[in-house]
Amino acid sequence: MKQQAESKTKKLIYILISSIIVITVLAYTDAVVKLPYLVRSPLKITIFLVVPIIYSRYSKVNIIKRSIDNYRNTNIETNLFLGVLVIAVIMLTYYLVASFIDISKIKDDVQSKYLISKSTYIFMALYLSFVNSFLEELFFRGYLFLNIKQLGYCYWGYIISSFLFAIYHVSNINGWFGGFTFALALFGLFVGGVIFSFLDDKRNTFLNSYIIHICADLAIVIIGYTILY
Repeated sequence: MKQQAESKTKKLIYILISSIIVITVLAYTDAVVKLPYLVRSPLKITIFLVVPIIYSRYSKVNIIKRSIDNYRNTNIETNLFLGVLVIAVIMLTYYLVASFIDISKIKDDVQSKYLISKSTYIFMALYLSFVNSFLEELFFRGYLFLNIKQLGYCYWGYIISSFLFAIYHVSNINGWFGGFTFALALFGLFVGGVIFSFLDDKRNTFLNSYIIHICADLAIVIIGYTILY
């Protein structure tokens, strides 16, 4: 029993410390070093894959295989319905709050940070919607939430994974909104993280939230296109 408790503690410490380091490194390279997006993306891909792989080798739990196996009994139609609903909610929310947002600031920031043009936007949109969303769900739900839950700390899994998910996005949206709107956006990201975790909780698979995340990002890239072009 003592060895099991020590092993569980070591796993939890590794998950927490590694996650904080990952978020810190990505925030530093984005906000301080200001690495070009084409450099920062491979870095993020590497970190978001390597850290869970190391844990999988140590814990003998293949995060991706576990999620694929558990997803086979999932109702895909429900996920698609929820995805369409998420698209509608995001689009409606944007049009309701658009007058409170400095659109020109967002446009300038996106174009300078991501160096995209109208001809390359489709590639950015596909990467964001399918690759980036997979990496985020693998890390925040597959690696963080489901593993913390498996260790017996389900409640804290919800809180920690959702909090870090929101903090991770700070450098992306920093400067886009005023104080209240920025706080509201962060709260929305936290709630979104909780919802994503809830979708994955029952079946123990991050692929449920991945489908919804794809739909959310599709809505965002559609809005982004209307802002930029």
